[in-house]
Amino acid sequence: MMLPGKTLTALIWSVFLINVQSLALFPQNANAVTINGITITLAITATANTESRNLTVGAVMSGFSPLTASSGTLPYTYSIKTGTLPAGLTLNSSTGEVTGTPSSAQSAADVVFEVKDANNVLAAATSTVSFTVNSDITATANTDPRNLTVGAVMSSFSPLTAIGGTQPYTYSVKTGKLPSGLTLNGSKGEVAGTPSSAQSAADVVFEVKDANNVLAAATSTVSFTVNSDITTTANTDPRNLTVGAAMTGFTPLTAIGGTQPYTYRVKTGTLPAGLTLNGSTGEVTGTPSSAQSAANVVFEVTDFNNVIEAATSTVSFTVNDALTATANTAPRILTVGVAMTGFSPLTASSGTQPYTYRVKTGTLPAGLTLNGSTGDVTGTPTSAYSAANVVFEVRDANNAIAAATSTVSLTVSEVLTATANTAAQNLTIGATMSGFTPLTASGGLLPYTYRVKTGTLPAGLTLNGSTGEVTGTPTSAYSAANVVFEVKGADEIIAATTSSVSFTVIPAIAIGDSYQGGIVFYINETGNQQGNIPASTPATKHGLIAAPADINVSYTDAWSYSSNTLYRWSTGQSLVSNTTDYAWQSIGTGTGIGSGQGNTTAILAKWSVSAYPYTAAAMCDNYSNGGYADWFLPSKDELYQLYIQKSTVGGFASDGYWSSSNTSTITAWYLFFPTATQGGFSKEQKKRVRPVRAF
Repeated sequence: MMLPGKTLTALIWSVFLINVQSLALFPQNANAVTINGITITLAITATANTESRNLTVGAVMSGFSPLTASSGTLPYTYSIKTGTLPAGLTLNSSTGEVTGTPSSAQSAADVVFEVKDANNVLAAATSTVSFTVNSDITATANTDPRNLTVGAVMSSFSPLTAIGGTQPYTYSVKTGKLPSGLTLNGSKGEVAGTPSSAQSAADVVFEVKDANNVLAAATSTVSFTVNSDITTTANTDPRNLTVGAAMTGFTPLTAIGGTQPYTYRVKTGTLPAGLTLNGSTGEVTGTPSSAQSAANVVFEVTDFNNVIEAATSTVSFTVNDALTATANTAPRILTVGVAMTGFSPLTASSGTQPYTYRVKTGTLPAGLTLNGSTGDVTGTPTSAYSAANVVFEVRDANNAIAAATSTVSLTVSEVLTATANTAAQNLTIGATMSGFTPLTASGGLLPYTYRVKTGTLPAGLTLNGSTGEVTGTPTSAYSAANVVFEVKGADEIIAATTSSVSFTVIPAIAIGDSYQGGIVFYINETGNQQGNIPASTPATKHGLIAAPADINVSYTDAWSYSSNTLYRWSTGQSLVSNTTDYAWQSIGTGTGIGSGQGNTTAILAKWSVSAYPYTAAAMCDNYSNGGYADWFLPSKDELYQLYIQKSTVGGFASDGYWSSSNTSTITAWYLFFPTATQGGFSKEQKKRVRPVRAF
């Protein structure tokens, strides 16, 4: 049909059921044809873009066209058929483009778009698009610093955790640089890897954006430190411990490098009961509670990143039984200047050696020392020390102190001294002696012990070793001999002073006894000293002894007088020219018993033996018999006693005998034995002589 000057749309023509295309009136790709002045346009069509839109509040949406119209009569008009665009978005009705920035969130909702051409012909096709507007993207930051170790796999972590916005998220490093060996997963936001080189602390800033390129406001600043590999120094000293003694804490391994904190642990073996390992410091401490023989425990250490140091520490642990001690509490009594016999107040056993001995309370006497290693007390006391207790204790190498102590009483006495009594002891068989003490000890260490050093006591006498007294009754004769006594203290120290005592034991003396070179003719029973003759006592007799016979020596004196039995008392004036050397002087005036020896000495002092060898006094002085040479001329009274016992003594002539007693300057006493007459006689005359001696 021809309608000049009119343009018709194919739609209008369609009512006429004319299928112009089928009539091949439209050239290929032509939207309209003009036939006989009438333009015929193809019906409007549209291509739909129904891709869902995931948007983010505040994020400019990438503009898109839900429908793309073709054919029909331009211009097109795009519109929303159903639904409502999210707030902030607009549809350009001319271009069909949807643009804008969503301003509020909304859940998924469909919007149906349509398009019509200028002739209000609607395209048959519509476009249904689902719009979702997500809230604004936010992120939670994990800013914990990372202390890492070279070669140790890092525990992965997410510096940012995104929420909101439109997924998928994209994580990235905003500033800084990850340590070598670490990577950031852009999709997950996870940092992982194994650091390959050390670095000092450095910040890395992370950010995240959503699918709409909206960046979360929050970033995450993380400090990364990569430490060098962990190394250790091992302390493998064996541990000798004691039950009940707190161990001195020690560290089997000392870690350096790596990432702190370190974790220490037992790799193999078991610590002795009572000991613990501090996993943080690596120190082993505690108090062993039971004994065990030597056993190894292997220690290891890891750093914060679970890097295990290859080097370990193998330590041998031995736990000894508790320290015990045996006490020696014997008191010690010492002497100044005398080295003591060393002793050990305590003997330790068990525990851990070496032991250390020491004084717990008290003070050792000056000069003594305690050996701390052996426990031996030795030395030489230097000053006196009153009895006082010293308490000793012992501890072992682990400072375990033995429960047992030793309390020892120590006394230091002055040096032992002694006073000697050296009086000669003249005893008689059968007569109990008066006890006497040869030595009196003082100082030193009690008790004392007295003993004979040299010599032998006469039979029947004993020495009391405790008191030092000599007592007893002699049972046999004993020629004069010295016995030396000494005394020692309880510390075996002997006093420097000894006592040398002469002992003589004679038979029971009686007149007429042959004794000491002669015959006893007088015993002093008066109880008093008689001149040089002591009074007799029950234990000792004293008296006079006569020679067995008269002097019988042949001689010729200076005046040509010869004899063998008669002797002058001294010279006379008629025989000498020197007026000072004659007998008319009063010499030898003693007459009593005990004076004869003194008289004889006085006479010989005037007329010496060498000058006048044949006088009565000189002949007595020269006399010797039975080993005795202390003979003298008897006094007047001594001569009379001799006369009384003349029959007992025997050997007397019927003649006169000189005494040593002077009667005048020119005469001396003599006794005429036949008649017992005593009188003075000229000193230059000759008489018989019988020597005597005292005992």
